[in-house]
Amino acid sequence: MSVGPLTILQGVGGRDETKVVEGDEDGHILITQQNKVLVMKISESAIMHSWYSSPNQPVIAAAKNQDNFENCSCVVVYDERTVARVNNLGSKLAAFEKTRLNRNVFDLLAVKGDHLVIFLDGTVGSLKGLIKGHEEGTSEDWYNPPVLNTNTDTLLSAHLVEQGHVTSLVMVVKSADQQLKICHGRLSLGEEKPVLSGVETKVLGSADDFLSWDVYTRKPGYLLLWKKSGEILYTEDFMSLQMRTVFTEANSYDSEICALSRDYCAIACSKHGEDGGSLKILSLQFQLVSSEAPLKTTIHKGRGLFYVSDYLLIVGGGRVAFGSISELDKQLDQYIGLGLNSSTNNPEVTNFGALSLYQSLPGLYKSGDMNKVLDTLTSHHDVPEDLVIDFLDFITDEAKNSLTNADRKDYLKKIMELELSHRVLAGEMTRLNMQQGLLLVELMCSILEDAVLQPSIENRLLSWLDLILSSNYVHTVLAKDDRTEAVLDTAYEKVLKLEEQLESASNLVCVLEALPALNFTQDNEKNLPYSIQIKQL
Repeated sequence: MSVGPLTILQGVGGRDETKVVEGDEDGHILITQQNKVLVMKISESAIMHSWYSSPNQPVIAAAKNQDNFENCSCVVVYDERTVARVNNLGSKLAAFEKTRLNRNVFDLLAVKGDHLVIFLDGTVGSLKGLIKGHEEGTSEDWYNPPVLNTNTDTLLSAHLVEQGHVTSLVMVVKSADQQLKICHGRLSLGEEKPVLSGVETKVLGSADDFLSWDVYTRKPGYLLLWKKSGEILYTEDFMSLQMRTVFTEANSYDSEICALSRDYCAIACSKHGEDGGSLKILSLQFQLVSSEAPLKTTIHKGRGLFYVSDYLLIVGGGRVAFGSISELDKQLDQYIGLGLNSSTNNPEVTNFGALSLYQSLPGLYKSGDMNKVLDTLTSHHDVPEDLVIDFLDFITDEAKNSLTNADRKDYLKKIMELELSHRVLAGEMTRLNMQQGLLLVELMCSILEDAVLQPSIENRLLSWLDLILSSNYVHTVLAKDDRTEAVLDTAYEKVLKLEEQLESASNLVCVLEALPALNFTQDNEKNLPYSIQIKQL
């Protein structure tokens, strides 16, 4: 997953707390700030409509109408507990039809066929039911007993989590003794009055130990906790809170984390001792940075990251920026070499392995130091075949370099020392054109003329000759130019000479192996008609 170029939303500013949710129409979002609600078409960064409250009546939350109320495009909660059903025919919240609830509201969440009102005491109510109760004078019947003690507990965030056919309410709470707690309960939405049951509270730790948190509300729901130590913890178990570390980002402040999908999250932060900040997309599965972008600042109040309508919105420095999210199906092979420090000054990674080659070789090619490229390849074990063919492609492309054939011959000799897969090479060789193949054949024939060759090197040279000629078989047969004929004749003569040498060596071996089987008869007759004597004169 990666984030596209960031664009500043025009007409949205200020350092007040900002909230962003989906709008009633596709591509529309609702932005809530202090005493205003804006409807924006995010793709065009255009404000479609706005509503305002009085300065002493701050806006608490806004949610899309989704056909729940007539003549309404948005539901807004302001002045702690006033709910207004607004449309595009006006801009002052006080001018619209409204209901004054009995309890202070924390948030308003749009669900199918209704809106859920989250109160500061942790209770949940149906907006339709509450409005009906106030109209009929039976409002108290629509409120549930408090879950939190508002004198000691402060509700920080509330999330509706889908867990199969079960919907749960997850709340993050800070207690009077500065402990961060999580409350989890099952929410029944089948009837007009929502019922929260089986509420359990777990202590996460001191609130001072945490930078940020978020909850992914779709299946499978999970909790992310970013600690001041830098650890980012992950769990899908809201009951026992069995955590595991998925990433570490230390030395941070003005930090924010946002769950994007089941496999990705985003973090934004500034670093102590560094200017500006950064936005990073993290892969929870592979535990690494998938994408990164610089930010001028990450200073914000309230939440700083929102993922709405496939866009990531960043709040910082009194501005709101957004970028599109892409590559949701990024796989492991696309992360090869990402985040690996292949600096030659670091002895721990100088010969780390094949992964470091993908990061270090492009820079060496760019510098033109072919000796360094060759040393890097031959000093590693299990070098990927595609990197070897990349090297051959470069040295045999006469348009890319001015190497002499003597240099190319020396390079090829060292490449022959590598253990490579014959089957993989057969596929990679097809990337070389006919002229490059002929040049390689010429170089190999020249190497075969050397007086001393190790049997393993000679065997590889012949195998490579077979691969090159096989991959260019049709072009070789049809070619009628003098150079092709001369190169192929030379290769044929070398191979024929080797065959003759092998045949002669084979015959000699056969003779030597047969010698022990010969029986030489000894002449036992000692009385010969002559004698040979050697006398000293």
